[in-house]
Amino acid sequence: MADPSDGTLAGMAAYSFLWPARGTTHALFLNELYVSEPWRGRGLGARWMTELRAVASGRAGCSRVEG
Repeated sequence: MADPSDGTLAGMAAYSFLWPARGTTHALFLNELYVSEPWRGRGLGARWMTELRAVASGRAGCSRVEG
């Protein structure tokens, strides 16, 4: 995510989907969540986690977020 006013990087989230073993469901695996120093304490990490949960719930068969 970048600040639209000047393009500075606010942070990033890297994730992937884990393929399930037979009889289980998919998972979204959070590899990394980073918020740059000037942006910390503004709730960005919590907002990204909310978005990641929405991404996970929007994927058929994905029942959880792991990290």
